Amino acid sequence: MALRGDDIVGVRVDKSGKLIGLLKGESKSYARLTDTVIEKAAEALDRDRGRPGRHAVLFIATRLRETGKDADAALAAQLEAAVVAGFSSSAVGAVEQFLFALTGIDPNSLLSSHLTAASKKKRPRHAVGVQIADHADFIKLLFGGL
Repeated sequence: MALRGDDIVGVRVDKSGKLIGLLKGESKSYARLTDTVIEKAAEALDRDRGRPGRHAVLFIATRLRETGKDADAALAAQLEAAVVAGFSSSAVGAVEQFLFALTGIDPNSLLSSHLTAASKKKRPRHAVGVQIADHADFIKLLFGGL
């Protein structure tokens, strides 16, 4: 479901169901990935002090509560508490970041350069790039019927 704000929010729990980490992610899809596109993604990841947006996390908590499962409700309560605590490390554990790029060109050098620069920042950042030679045709196929 499309939301304004974070493209990806991941939740990590331990075996007992305790919240131990969050992932804030940004995705980009361009036939020609550029430094400018990567910079826009980095700006989005750095927004909100590098943490997921409150509205996105509360949206997930609401969806979890709708399942009616006790374990999901417990995780929803932890996510809500994390929002109230301002995503402090005691409330969420580690917050990491993720950049996903879908492109028609080889993204390796751009993403490697980005990760090298990002390694100086406070939060761990990961990146995955997928090259699709016929990117434009792929996008038309994917969204053509919508």
